[in-house]
Amino acid sequence: MNRLGSTLEGIQGTAVTIQFNSAGGDLRAAIAMGRMIRRHGVATSVGRAGAGRHETLPGKCLSACTMAYLGGRFRY
Repeated sequence: MNRLGSTLEGIQGTAVTIQFNSAGGDLRAAIAMGRMIRRHGVATSVGRAGAGRHETLPGKCLSACTMAYLGGRFRY
């Protein structure tokens, strides 16, 4: 969690989208991540990186992942 917070602090003022591809995990950690994401005004999306630099493939965001995803200011 500290790593996410440090990264978001370091890019403040930059348009960023966090991409999720997860089967879930720790609900409390996901809620905390969602709050941190919302506090920094970051957008979220579901997908995974493809072979090309800007290629996005379908992904999944299940269970606890949804709590972090919903923290996004804009959700794609």
